[in-house]
Amino acid sequence: MGANFWKLFLYTISTTWWYITFYLWYYRNMSLILAIDPGYDRCGVAIVQAGRPSELIDSYCIETNKKDLQEARLYQIYTEITALIEKYTPSHIALETL
Repeated sequence: MGANFWKLFLYTISTTWWYITFYLWYYRNMSLILAIDPGYDRCGVAIVQAGRPSELIDSYCIETNKKDLQEARLYQIYTEITALIEKYTPSHIALETL
């Protein structure tokens, strides 16, 4: 094996190591938080990217019909939050309590 082989080999290892290090650093700092302000009439939901500074990715209000049964209202909230979790795959959840 010639010198060119070893140069190419070392170059490949160093660039691969750089990509792995960057990937781990980038995605470690990209944790998403699902924030929920619960309620039957209106349920506030937000996706926040943690970091300095933090960034609001998405937010909206889930509104249910007051005339529906409580089970139907809870199911609507469940399906919309589940869809949000599947879309963004947050790593943390923040739930407001009283």
